Amino acid sequence: MSIVIEFPGKLFLSSDSMDLQQAAFLLLVVLMGYFSRRPFFDFPMDDDFAIYTYRARFARRGFRWKKDLQIIGIPMWRMLLKDLWYGDPQNGMQRIRHLQTFFHIAASVIVFFSVLTFTGNSWAALVAGLLHAFYGTSPDLTAGSYNHEQFYIPFTLAGLALLTLGPDHVFLAGLCFGLATIPKYTTGLYAAVLSLAVAWQYGFLALTLFAGGAALPLLLSNLIEKKLGFWDDLSRQQMQTRMATTLRLTRTKAMHFSISQEVRNLIAQTLPVWIAGIPGLILSFFSGQGIWTACFTGVTLGMMVLQRAFSRYHYLPLIAWLSLCSGWSVDFILQQGGATALVSLLAFLAITAWNIKSLLCFYLRPTDRETLAKLEKFDQYIYVPHLGRILKRLLRLRKETGERIFVWGTFSQLYHLTGLPAADNYLHHTIGPWDTQALEGFYDGVIGGLIRHKPVYLIKSFPDLDVNLLEQVTGLRYMLIKVALTRFPVYRLQSFTSVAQDPLALSWQAKMHLMNALTAHDWHAPSVDKTDFLSGRVTTALKECRKLIRLNPHDTPGLLFLGELYAHLGQTELSAQAFTKALHEEPGRDHVRLLLAQQKIKLGLLVEAKVLINEDSLRFGVSDETSFLHGLIHQKENHHLEAVAEFERFRTLHPERHDCWKALIESLTILNDREQLVRLHAESDNVSKKADRDWLKTRTANAIAKVDSPLRPESETLHFYCHQDPENCFLIYARASALEREGDIENAYRLFENITASWKSVPHIRAGAWFRRARLSRGDRRYEFARKCLELDPRHQGAREILSQFKSDAETGEVLPEGSDRKTRSL
Repeated sequence: MSIVIEFPGKLFLSSDSMDLQQAAFLLLVVLMGYFSRRPFFDFPMDDDFAIYTYRARFARRGFRWKKDLQIIGIPMWRMLLKDLWYGDPQNGMQRIRHLQTFFHIAASVIVFFSVLTFTGNSWAALVAGLLHAFYGTSPDLTAGSYNHEQFYIPFTLAGLALLTLGPDHVFLAGLCFGLATIPKYTTGLYAAVLSLAVAWQYGFLALTLFAGGAALPLLLSNLIEKKLGFWDDLSRQQMQTRMATTLRLTRTKAMHFSISQEVRNLIAQTLPVWIAGIPGLILSFFSGQGIWTACFTGVTLGMMVLQRAFSRYHYLPLIAWLSLCSGWSVDFILQQGGATALVSLLAFLAITAWNIKSLLCFYLRPTDRETLAKLEKFDQYIYVPHLGRILKRLLRLRKETGERIFVWGTFSQLYHLTGLPAADNYLHHTIGPWDTQALEGFYDGVIGGLIRHKPVYLIKSFPDLDVNLLEQVTGLRYMLIKVALTRFPVYRLQSFTSVAQDPLALSWQAKMHLMNALTAHDWHAPSVDKTDFLSGRVTTALKECRKLIRLNPHDTPGLLFLGELYAHLGQTELSAQAFTKALHEEPGRDHVRLLLAQQKIKLGLLVEAKVLINEDSLRFGVSDETSFLHGLIHQKENHHLEAVAEFERFRTLHPERHDCWKALIESLTILNDREQLVRLHAESDNVSKKADRDWLKTRTANAIAKVDSPLRPESETLHFYCHQDPENCFLIYARASALEREGDIENAYRLFENITASWKSVPHIRAGAWFRRARLSRGDRRYEFARKCLELDPRHQGAREILSQFKSDAETGEVLPEGSDRKTRSL
């Protein structure tokens, strides 16, 4: 068989010349492609965009590939061209997005002409082209991202269309599939699979030409790579590291998120493409191009599976392919004619109009917070820019703009936003298992970069990093200065001490063991950080959490943490409101109903609480928590024996739950069951954390003192327990309060004074002691002690009232004379 290679004229024209209608339709497709991308020119960048443009962003500092940034994409000559295209950092992002827009429009044009070639129907080609032009810009797929899919789609679609034209065009088809490997090497799978179909349909000579066309770009690309020095051992090692980290990072999607839910959301956003595309795909299998479309579909789906579709832009090739297949559906409907065609087209137009209406906010108000909050990467688009502004302001104030920073996690936008480069040369995040030598490059990049550059700030965007162990490994001591938005712990370098053993000189197995220990935290995704709350800085945690909710009122984990904070502060109604909002945002989230039910119980809304508990049990099964909640309900109904039984059952399973201890102690106190309270006091010795242990011992001692109060003063019982536990500031505070109630002001004041003088005291207990000293003092010292209370606890209402009264008295000239140590009540 003779093969003639000629330019595929009929791929682009349905006749000898393009008619006016086709030209008008083509213009509509081009305009739709441009204006659908236009709203995202000024969109916040995501992590992928930040990483792929990192070297270009800091090129003026002399940064080079391999040294300042490990190889993250091949061929590297393509990355160098992209860096040149990026150019000036001030408009580099815009230039890259213009390039993305060009390739998006090119893909839409290819879809238009491919359908025109397959069907000869200009209207079918218009619909397919418009669908891709619009839905190919679906915000969750491409908005702020840099991905390689949008660059190779035009080549794969053009290659498929050329194959269907006959054996004369196999070389050009192969060339297109070869060019598709330049943006992403794994697209070589298309040529590999389709070569079998070429051999089956057109014979061995056509296969040779197809393979030659596909191999030519690869051959030239690798020759350029070798000439540029990207075939050396270091380059290969860095590519192995890149592959190993990528394979592991893909697991996080299935670990922490629902892929099926993502697919449902994607289908909802691009519904018309699926409605028209799937029937068209089925029709294509029975057309003259069936073997080509079947192979193409198989490879497209196979690549998604192999990549585990861990990023939504991995669905872009499927959206493009279904857009093209929709042309067959439209052509088939138009061929039916009559009422069938009219009704079908009107129904499709109605569905499309409804779907576009639901997406209008993404295109009309793309950067509004309400819009950004609806996207998968809302945290990168809302919170990271906010954090970047905070860090930039801090760097200017401290005159540290020439330093480096280190971001643990995937939010590399912070390097762009602060204008400071990274300490490490591997910007991507990864997770275990740490079981291969290929990951040694990641360890060396992170640990080596930290030791070499000693970044002034360390920011954790993922919680799975042990900063204390990091100090032992590197000698770098970082101190937490802020947990921004209750999500991002920011640490500042305090000191550096040389370590006995160079961590970079260890064997790769030892390095992997250290990485496993450093990242032992089991949550490998962004989440709420409760460090401030767990460290007793409840007011600080509340302040940052409220900032988070102001930025994004739809952040469910943030709302849950806000509800937890309000509950801790005793603000039950506000806690219930926060949990109610969280439940509204995610009705399918487990445990939220139980959290809300607990607040309903506190408010006395027992019927509503029971309904919530039953709903949670029906949806997610009966959990241990229900025993505790039933105990609280029994307690509210004054059925304390039943309550004690439920609490004991729950405490056996969850001995660390102090709210259960508290409720149990309350019921036992009402029952005057001294024996059980003494037993609880003894069992509290088993609690490992000192602060928790001290709190529990104080609660039980207070309860015992109350039960014994008919026989002896409460302060006497508490004195007995203070003698056993002299460093328990909770217990000392409780005894001082009892003494004050009993009128022994002198000794009460002395104990409060001891608490304020001890730095071992818990901050909120010290704040309370300052307030009690203020209440027992007069004059300026009363004001001074109240002010010191507010320094430790800015929300302390009693201290605020004292300051307000002091200012009011000062204005009226009624300030009492000096006398802070009179130990007499002033209130």
